[in-house]
Amino acid sequence: SNHLYLLESSIRQDGGGMNTDFVESSVEAIASIQRLVERSDSIIRTILDFSRDKTMFNTSFNVRDLNEQVLALVGNVARSKDILIKVTCGDGLNIESDAVALQHILYNLIKNSIDAMKPGGTVKIKYRMEQECLVIRTEDTGEGICRDDLDKIYNPFYTTKSTGQGMGLGLFEVYNLVARLNGQISVDSQPGLGTIFTVRLPVRGKMT
Repeated sequence: SNHLYLLESSIRQDGGGMNTDFVESSVEAIASIQRLVERSDSIIRTILDFSRDKTMFNTSFNVRDLNEQVLALVGNVARSKDILIKVTCGDGLNIESDAVALQHILYNLIKNSIDAMKPGGTVKIKYRMEQECLVIRTEDTGEGICRDDLDKIYNPFYTTKSTGQGMGLGLFEVYNLVARLNGQISVDSQPGLGTIFTVRLPVRGKMT
C-alpha cells in the first residue's frame, strides 16, 4: 500500500510532461490495484480468523427449532428475491451436536442456494434420521454447477458471484465444519438443473 501511494504521488507530481489521459488512466489503475489489495487483506484476515482453533460444544437440541432460527436469518433475503423455502422435518428430530456449528452449515447452504437462483426459485430442505446420522438435503432450482467446477466449490476464494458480492468462503466454511463434526458432505449438480447438497452428521459424535 505504501509503494502504491508513493507511485501515485510521483505520477501526480511529475506527470506534467506526460499525456493527461495517460496520467489519469495510471491513477485509476493504481486505485483499482489498491482496492484489490484491501480486499485481499480482508480475505486473508477472514481465513486466519476461521483457521484459529475454535472450541466447539456438544448440546442436545431439536433440529426443527434450529432450522426455524436459521430461516429467520435468511428470510428477508429469500423474500426479497421471491424465493420459496420448503422444509420437511419431523417434530421429534433431536440430536446431540454443536448447535452453533450446525447453524453456520445450514445458513451457508441455504444462502448459497438463494444466491444461485433467479427470482421465483425454490429451495427444498429435508431432514431425516438414517443409521444414527442426521441427513440434511438442500435442493435448489438454480443454475447448477458444471462438472469441471464441482471439485473447486469448497476451495477458499472460489466464487461465481460478481465482484463485491461474496468472497467464496461460505462452502469452504461448510466443508470444514462438517469435517470437524465427523460428518460427510456431497454435491450433485448439473447446469440448468439446480444443485443438491447432502450432509450426514452423527447424531452423537465426538467433534475434532
